[in-house]
Order: sequence, then C-alpha cells, then structure tokens
Amino acid sequence: MATEDARFAALSQLDQIIRDPGSRQDFLDDPQATLRNAGAEPDDVPSAVWRALTDMSLAELAAIATPGAALAEAGCLDGDIPWQWVV
Repeated sequence: MATEDARFAALSQLDQIIRDPGSRQDFLDDPQATLRNAGAEPDDVPSAVWRALTDMSLAELAAIATPGAALAEAGCLDGDIPWQWVV
C-alpha cells in the first residue's frame, strides 16, 4: 500500500501528464511507462483512479484536462491537492 506522500506524488504526476497533450498521448500509449518516466509508480495511484484513467480515450483524457487547466489558471485549485475539484 502506498504511503500518503507516494500517493500524492503519483497523483500530482498524473495531473501534469494528463494536462500536457504530448504526455497525454504517451499515457494513452503506455500508461505505466509514462508514469514511471515521470518519477512515480502506478501502484501508488488508487486502483479505481488508475482503472478509470487507463480506460479513457484520448478525447476523454483531454476533456478532463481542459477544465482542470482552466481551474488552475483561474487560481481555483490548491496546488497541494491534485484533483480536488475534478469530479
């Protein structure tokens, strides 16, 4: 089981990966390698979150990245809590 710090780091990396169009495509092609290359372990991501993200299409990943980026740009996201505002 992942520590709180490891889980936070993995979710933070996923957030960055999914917001970037190039790494988003890399994630779609090989999610485990993409996350590991970003410095986090897939096993540190809650399993339900991992399954949901890895089952998404490129368009679906972009659809969740767009409002996340807009909320961050507007200052509505706490940078210490990834995904806090994403449903």
